[in-house]
Amino acid sequence: MVSKVTLGLVLSVLGLGVALSPTLLFMFTLGTPLGDALAMEVIPSVPMYLLLSMVGVPPSMMGAYLFRKGIRELIASQVLESVAASRSEPQVEEVNQYKEGPLTPLNVKVAQANTQPSNSQTSANTNAQSVQTSSARSVGKAQKFSVKTKSEWKVCPSCGQSTELGAESCGYCGHRFPKSSSESCPVCGAPLTYARRITGDLYACGICFSELVKAAA
Repeated sequence: MVSKVTLGLVLSVLGLGVALSPTLLFMFTLGTPLGDALAMEVIPSVPMYLLLSMVGVPPSMMGAYLFRKGIRELIASQVLESVAASRSEPQVEEVNQYKEGPLTPLNVKVAQANTQPSNSQTSANTNAQSVQTSSARSVGKAQKFSVKTKSEWKVCPSCGQSTELGAESCGYCGHRFPKSSSESCPVCGAPLTYARRITGDLYACGICFSELVKAAA
């Protein structure tokens, strides 16, 4: 299928050729019978070669219109692709950032899904996970948090894929997201045991990665 840009260029070139051909032909045949015929005035003050040149104007205008429309549609599609890419990339970067940090329940589960560690590594990860979980419980216990920045996605603690915030389970592996009636993230409802302290009173939920601020006692 010919694109609008290509079709517009072809029509513009053809129309321009039709518009210029009678004039050029008249200039090169001056003083000849053909030149005299082209110089005849079909309409008062409008010679034949000028009337023939007007035939190429409509195709040129149509070609210019199609070319402009095709360029605008191409730019719009590229903008939509860049917007879609920008919405997905931060989630992947954010997951990678937390994977590189200290071990949390999310990091341990993602590492277990992607690799097959040895027995010693499994034991070390389990111990680190229990330490982090107990630390997170002590942080989240009897604390209230307000939302600083709200995320629109959840990150599956089983496979590490992003899913819409309102989903009950992961759209990739089917893992059900954890929820808690008390001491839960005000954005996604995940238990605060998944929360991770960033600095001071600023925390990040381990499921939706929304930024939470601990309320003053």
